[in-house]
Amino acid sequence: MKAPQFAKAAALSGLLAFMLVPAPSLIAAQKNKPKPEITIPLEGFVRFHVYAKKELRTVVDPSDMYTLCTAELVIGDKQNVVLHTRESFDNGDGTQTMFREIYLKGTFTPGGRLKLRWPDTWMELNWETMKLEPTPYPNVVAQIEDHTGYVLSGPGVNKGNVVFKGSFNGQELFADMNVYGFQERPGSMGPPYDVVVDGPIVFSIWFDLQVSQ
Repeated sequence: MKAPQFAKAAALSGLLAFMLVPAPSLIAAQKNKPKPEITIPLEGFVRFHVYAKKELRTVVDPSDMYTLCTAELVIGDKQNVVLHTRESFDNGDGTQTMFREIYLKGTFTPGGRLKLRWPDTWMELNWETMKLEPTPYPNVVAQIEDHTGYVLSGPGVNKGNVVFKGSFNGQELFADMNVYGFQERPGSMGPPYDVVVDGPIVFSIWFDLQVSQ
C-alpha cells in the first residue's frame, strides 16, 4: 500500500473506532486517555441556493452556483472537530483561482452528526490584489447582506454568523445552513441579486464533500 493510501486508511480506521460505542468494561480504562487526532482529506463542492417562497421560483440554482472545494476534517477529543476548507473557481482553462479559506469549528457525535459554525474571521480573495486577505466584514451575515441585499434572521443565524448541520458517514460529508430572509435592496454583486425579490427567501449554503481518492 502506498504511503498516502496507508495514511488515509489509518485515518478512516480511526474514525470507525471513534464511531463505535465502547463496551462498558472499557469505559473506565479509556476515560482519562486522550484520543488521537484524526485528519480526513475531503474534496467536492460548496453550493449556494436561494428560493423565493412567495414567487415560487429558484433565484440561485445550486447546480450552477458553486465553488470547488478541498478540505480536511480534523476530529479531536471530546467530540470537537474542525473543518478546514479551501474554495476555488474553475477558470475554464484547466486552472483554478483560490477564492476562500475557512476553519469551521464544531462537534461530531459518535453517531456521525455534525454541527459547524462559520468563524468570526476568515480569508477571502481580494480582487484588487488577487491575494487571500482577512475579509473586511464584521461577520458573514453582513457580507451576505452587502453582496445580495438579503437580510437574514431567525433559526440558523447566531450573533452574525451561521450554523451548519449535517453528517459524515466515513465517506461522504454533507452539512448545510438554511435561513430565512428578505431582500431589502439590490445587492452589490449584480445578477441575479440586482432584481429585488418580493416576499421571503430561503438562503442556503452547503458542503457537498467526499473522501479524497
